[in-house]
Amino acid sequence: MGGMHQTHPGSISCVVGAASVIPGTVVSEVASFKAMSKTVRIGHPAGIIEVEAAVEKTEPGAKEPYKLTRAVYSRTVRRLMDGYAYVPKTVFEKP
Repeated sequence: MGGMHQTHPGSISCVVGAASVIPGTVVSEVASFKAMSKTVRIGHPAGIIEVEAAVEKTEPGAKEPYKLTRAVYSRTVRRLMDGYAYVPKTVFEKP
């Protein structure tokens, strides 16, 4: 956390996820499903990010026709393993 993702920032992922579940948006039109709550898989140059998004329809005549109720993503871009285990020599010495 604390840094922008190199290919698809988390804040933008939430916006795209929200747009995908709002009927009539460009993103919704190209999405492979039609629902107001879904986990959306967004492809980007470094892989795929999943966003859970949900909206509710507001009262008729309201300024905004939909209210975003949930937008969640997980960050998995940090390196978890380098591939090396640094073990002190004393571990391999005979007692």
